[in-house]
Amino acid sequence: MIKDYRYNVVRILFEQGEIKTFAQIFDYIPKTVVGSELRTNNNRITQLIKDPLRFKLGELIKIANIIGIEPELLVLMALHGSQNKKKKPGKKAGRQ
Repeated sequence: MIKDYRYNVVRILFEQGEIKTFAQIFDYIPKTVVGSELRTNNNRITQLIKDPLRFKLGELIKIANIIGIEPELLVLMALHGSQNKKKKPGKKAGRQ
């Protein structure tokens, strides 16, 4: 199977430090392309982009290998992305 050329674009952007979040990867590679590589559907990929810690380690490694980068970069990106998530303020039930 021929590798999609857009993975090379993403690799170059990683090397230049232009890609800092998972969502930015999908500005260049469609979710459907990555989903077919991981053998999963578009809805799951969308959820994984919103919460990168839900990726399985094997999926991160597979994506990294296809892009041509070290898997540690994607693992660190997933960890960093989860730390930057804003928590929604909770409702205080019964308090006035």
